[in-house]
Amino acid sequence: MPVTCPRCGYPQHCGCCPSCRRRIPEGILPYTWTDDGESCICPNCGLTLHADQWLDIGVQQAAERR
Repeated sequence: MPVTCPRCGYPQHCGCCPSCRRRIPEGILPYTWTDDGESCICPNCGLTLHADQWLDIGVQQAAERR
């Protein structure tokens, strides 16, 4: 299950390569990276967090699902 944006709940999918893009459900946009390559941007609400912060959110959400 993908990480969801803590602000809007939109699922965050990587679109960096053809392999990743094939896994994105139809109608869902992948997150994008900032120009410096340090942060990811939610395609729905624009929330921009450092990649490490997104990882922390993913770990927290996975723990909550258990």
